[in-house]
Amino acid sequence: MARQAQTPLLVLQPMVGIGDMVWHKPWLDEIISRHEMVLMAKPSAQAGAVMAEHPGLSIIPLHRAERGRRGRHDGIIGFFRMVLAMRQAKAGEIWILHRSWRYGAAAWLAGIPRRSGYGLGKQSWFLNERKGLPASLKGAHPREAVARFTAEMGISPRDTQPSITVSRDEAQAAARLIAANIPAANIPAANIPDVEIGGDDRPLVILGVGAADAERRWSPARFAAMLDHLATHHRGGRFALCGSPAEQPIGQAVLDALSPETPRPMMVFDQPVRSVIALHHQAALYVGNDTSLINIAVAVGTPAIRVFASTLPVLNSPLIETILPDDPARMDIPGSIDDIQADTVAAMASHKLDRLT
Repeated sequence: MARQAQTPLLVLQPMVGIGDMVWHKPWLDEIISRHEMVLMAKPSAQAGAVMAEHPGLSIIPLHRAERGRRGRHDGIIGFFRMVLAMRQAKAGEIWILHRSWRYGAAAWLAGIPRRSGYGLGKQSWFLNERKGLPASLKGAHPREAVARFTAEMGISPRDTQPSITVSRDEAQAAARLIAANIPAANIPAANIPDVEIGGDDRPLVILGVGAADAERRWSPARFAAMLDHLATHHRGGRFALCGSPAEQPIGQAVLDALSPETPRPMMVFDQPVRSVIALHHQAALYVGNDTSLINIAVAVGTPAIRVFASTLPVLNSPLIETILPDDPARMDIPGSIDDIQADTVAAMASHKLDRLT
């Protein structure tokens, strides 16, 4: 008797950021190893770039509010568009990695036979499979929530630290991009297209200057002062300012505040996400704000220094060292991130670079 084809498992991960997708990646990787999975995610989370080592993964865009901008799946009409989008998956089961009741209701109306989710509040009305999270996890970090939920579903990755694979071609392209922007004295400009990975062993430091929330942004003046220090004490180093296209003005403000004696760093604000991932793979160190870039750095194995003054959820990793304001009472106060002095961050970065050179 012929075996019937299995219907796919639809996994809905609706958080907005690239870092959010990186947080979830260990569990998504494990699910993919066991199920035919379709992923529903917001375009801003860049699931295709983060999950690129799964080229057969089908991704359905979820167009709900992204950082205050409404999408075509918002509102009453948008809700029914979301139902139709879920039907595209032809899924026999859905796992909702969120607490919103709307996703549960949409899955029910989409006719997905088996529906599981975090099950907090009204969402439980629309689920018919295993129990969701206990009420005590209502405000849990997303990584704790996904770990508890997927464990109930029989998914427990051996390593919960995110990992992103960079191909040799991507690493080679990153090396060429770095060489074109920060050429070595012994590499003629005409030979830049042929530069080899590792051909220039000067350490690359990426400075993550942006962040979604103002309280997580160290000021351009602090970044500039820190970079002045590093450029003086590590003349063999290479430096890059990195962020999203919308954060390029922050990078320009850092440039404007630099000492005239400091070499101009590479500007990385217009590269595709996979190129940014490859650049972090080539870097010796990440220094900067808690943004998607620090999650990318950890996922490709690059040590990171986080400048932070908030109690917002973060990714903790043995690769990350965090510098906080000296006064704990200043946490979460607007502007308190600038209590952290440039020389404090520069000293930690210098110590790490000294061990690499």
